[in-house]
Amino acid sequence: MNNWMPLNDWVMHMNWMELLVVFIFAIVVILAMIMLHLRSRNDKKAQDWRRMEAAWSIHLPAVLAREEPPEELWNQVRADEKLFFVDYLYRIACTIPERSVANPEYRQLMALAAPYLKPIARRVQNPKTDSELRARSVATLGKLAPLQYLKLIEDALNDPSDRVAFAAMRALVDQDDPHASDLITRVFSRFHDFNPEFVAALLARSNPKLATPRLVEQLVNPHATLWARVVAICTLEHWPAAPEFVPQLTKLGKDQQQPSTLRALALRVLSAWKAHAEARELIYEFASGDEEILRAHAMYAIGRLRLKNENELLELGLYDTARWVAIEAATAWEQIESPETRDSRPRWYLQSLDPALETAK
Repeated sequence: MNNWMPLNDWVMHMNWMELLVVFIFAIVVILAMIMLHLRSRNDKKAQDWRRMEAAWSIHLPAVLAREEPPEELWNQVRADEKLFFVDYLYRIACTIPERSVANPEYRQLMALAAPYLKPIARRVQNPKTDSELRARSVATLGKLAPLQYLKLIEDALNDPSDRVAFAAMRALVDQDDPHASDLITRVFSRFHDFNPEFVAALLARSNPKLATPRLVEQLVNPHATLWARVVAICTLEHWPAAPEFVPQLTKLGKDQQQPSTLRALALRVLSAWKAHAEARELIYEFASGDEEILRAHAMYAIGRLRLKNENELLELGLYDTARWVAIEAATAWEQIESPETRDSRPRWYLQSLDPALETAK
């Protein structure tokens, strides 16, 4: 009798399914082992960090107060802990509110970091280093050795990576160096993919006396991009009044060939600078204009300058067909009637920036 039977397809499929289940189970086990290994390594690293910081924190306050020599702290740093020590000092530097050479605590912190910064500088100079690491290194040098490595930081403004160049600009804005200020106001336009408010807030930390002329030059330059001109004028609003530049802002606001965003921002800066006569001219022109952004800024300026005799214009603004104009008029009315001087800073108009306007002249 022949006991041979054909292979059953169902049995073959079951064998493949069993192999697939075993394979998936093996993958899950391997991934679980990798996760446990990474968790263990991270826990060990965190434990090492706590150990190192605990040892360094014992001596740091006394060294910064010059009650102990720096050697007391340096002796606690092992050869394989030097980069960790630099990162520790960097985080301490970030907590110091006034980082200037006139601050003895900050000077002592820079002196503590000085022997360990050469490897950090080599990272910045090495184009093969990861851009994120180079940016972090530039930021570290900017905090712990801004004068010693000023040239290196300035060169980083031209780094192919925007992240590295932006870190260099952030490091330089706190320096009262005229050359550094001039460089910043020349190169900030490369960051056109960044939020203009963010860049303007950063530039505002630089020295107004050094940077204002260059930013006004950028603002009135018809060949500059709209983004760069917006950043320049938003930065000016952060700074104290510069009466010598009021005529140029007024001319910009009156020029109907200029983008409406710039004209509106010109009135905004004139209002911030309390240039009443020049601002009034633009308010009357803008309030009767066809463009929403101009009418809205006319309402805003009335509130910013607290012009109590412009009730008729505010009433027109309250019944304006454009929602934002009405909101600005209501806000202005509230500012005028309030005993407190409040500076509301709506920035909705920057959302209207159209990439097509980047080349607008």
